[in-house]
Amino acid sequence: MKDKKNFIFVSVLLIIICTIAFPIVAIAEATEQSISVEPILPENQKPGVTGYYNLLVNSGDKQTIYMQITNNKNDNIVVALAPAHAYTRPAGGIFYSEEIDSPETMLLDAFFAMSNYISMDQEVIIEPNETVNVPIEVTVPDLKNGSILGGVLISEIAPAQEDVEEETKEDEAVFKVITKSVFAVAIQLDLPEQASPAFSFGNAGFNPVGPNVFIAMRNDAPMIQRQISGVYQVTNKDGQELFAGMFEPISMAPKTQINFPMHWDSTVLEPGKYTLSIAVNVAGKEMVAEEHFNIDKAAVETYAERANQPIAQTQVGIPYWVAIAAVFIIGGLVWFQKRKA
Repeated sequence: MKDKKNFIFVSVLLIIICTIAFPIVAIAEATEQSISVEPILPENQKPGVTGYYNLLVNSGDKQTIYMQITNNKNDNIVVALAPAHAYTRPAGGIFYSEEIDSPETMLLDAFFAMSNYISMDQEVIIEPNETVNVPIEVTVPDLKNGSILGGVLISEIAPAQEDVEEETKEDEAVFKVITKSVFAVAIQLDLPEQASPAFSFGNAGFNPVGPNVFIAMRNDAPMIQRQISGVYQVTNKDGQELFAGMFEPISMAPKTQINFPMHWDSTVLEPGKYTLSIAVNVAGKEMVAEEHFNIDKAAVETYAERANQPIAQTQVGIPYWVAIAAVFIIGGLVWFQKRKA
């Protein structure tokens, strides 16, 4: 019991000494948002939809919609507005961003880039505690049916440089966290006639980051493709199953393609030929695909280096003991033939 009391006393003493010797000062910025954003929904808003613009339109229509932005600060602020395109996240789901250059997610047709059809002031100055209605000009493209999807990104432009002076004592560490919020408000333009689904698969492949096996999924229709779910299986060159799985329903933005990832859930990861078999249900329609792909040595080495895992060794060519045995057999046959002669 005495030893236990001594241990507790020493531990507390060490904590007090460390606290005195190395004090840490943490400074947190206020969590209150500097701006508030709310779409003002027009008369041609789709009934029952709130929180974003879902406009019922006709080809060639032009109209002005308004975005309500409030400055919650006691200082003037400058707000930036930028058009955003609708993309599909590689693992499913829709997000809004400016131009993206990535093989993992892409817009299939520049005609469906929302920046072609909306315009607004790039910057707006808002006085303290003021609310302004920012106009956004919308032009509906020459589209026969379906939908076009995009949005607007809104954020406060911070000063070019903030001079922050914090008085600290010797051996103090100061941490200052500054966060920036970007609001994304979607704009969906729906024409009277709906589009027909046009979902398809592309090539399969392997990504050592993960690691993942992936397959290209393509929504080539001017519509949000919802309810894509399925099961998959990966086999080796001998047809042996390495792993299998399933994924819950996902959505894809109009005219987009993704490399849909499936985690490599197997202890075997070595160069070779593999097959991905996948069956999906796309809004009630069954679709299957079987795609072959290769994993090369470089991909395995990349994964092993990132994950600090040993590389599985595979034998290539004739094993050395077979070669040695063959030499002895051939040598013996030659000796026997010479002796017989």
